[in-house]
Amino acid sequence: MNYTPLKDSPLSPVDLIGKRYVNGGMTPDGFDCWGLVWYWLTQLGQDIPQMYDFDLRSNPSDLAHLTSEALKSKRWVRLEKPEQNCIVTFSRRNVVIHVGIWISRADGVMHACDDGVVCEKLQHIEERRNLKSSYLKWHKSA
Repeated sequence: MNYTPLKDSPLSPVDLIGKRYVNGGMTPDGFDCWGLVWYWLTQLGQDIPQMYDFDLRSNPSDLAHLTSEALKSKRWVRLEKPEQNCIVTFSRRNVVIHVGIWISRADGVMHACDDGVVCEKLQHIEERRNLKSSYLKWHKSA
């Protein structure tokens, strides 16, 4: 994919593509899926409370539980279609097992996986892993 720096962002996907996967990682030294999402959004100025740093996300059930708890706060709002910098959640049997960030200019999802940080077409991720996607956006005031 071809990446163009985002005009409204101090950060570009190209700054993170290729960073290695680290379970629990939340810095450019290494990311897991939520760590990448958290880092990206906080670098863009989103004030996401510490309770959403998902320290306990060592397995998919933790990620699913914390994602459902986050939705209860009404600070995360579901979207009908993806918007720039929204969270893309990937579910199997209604359980969230993976997350990424929608990058409009790439028309794809930036996410951290075993191969490190990559950007892929949404359909490719869904089909390859047999997942269903949905979209979330953080709102500063509830």
